[in-house]
Amino acid sequence: VSVGANMRVSHATSFSAETMNTFENREANVYIHVRVSPWASLYADTSVAEASLDGREAFVLLTPTPTRGALAGAHIKAGYLLLPFGLRIWDDDELTRQKTGFTFASPDLGVEAGFEKGRLSTYVALSNGSGPGLDVDENKKLSVLSELTASRLRLGLSASMDTTQSRRTRIGGLHAGATLGRVALLGEVDFLR
Repeated sequence: VSVGANMRVSHATSFSAETMNTFENREANVYIHVRVSPWASLYADTSVAEASLDGREAFVLLTPTPTRGALAGAHIKAGYLLLPFGLRIWDDDELTRQKTGFTFASPDLGVEAGFEKGRLSTYVALSNGSGPGLDVDENKKLSVLSELTASRLRLGLSASMDTTQSRRTRIGGLHAGATLGRVALLGEVDFLR
């Protein structure tokens, strides 16, 4: 069993006509990982910031045991997942997270298959498309992310398709990252239709 937590607190004082002095707690998370067997785990994390309890992920993770062969580096997740799309940056207020809808506040019930072999990673998820709410139609959301990494470079492609009773959404994205000494550069371009 592994348990972890992190918290970020800030203090702000503003001097104007009315002085404000306040603490803010925008990030506080609790994580738990239970290894049931060498190939099966249970994982959950929740946000406890700002006096609320918001579940983010809760899933079963299956990983085959071979270190070589076709299944090496593969996994399957089932449960509430953060869907694979674009750069998974911590700031949900960023434009690329808000406009695409792939934030830490928007898990979805579904299944993900992933494969990590050498420098290539690919993840495919099939989910309800309704977030934590009830699925009201028979359509499912498909999310795909594939990345190629090198020692100082990351290139990736993302795609998502979702059809509901009232609309059809298609999103595609390209992202890249590079490190130059202590500086990390990240960029993402998304196309929404």
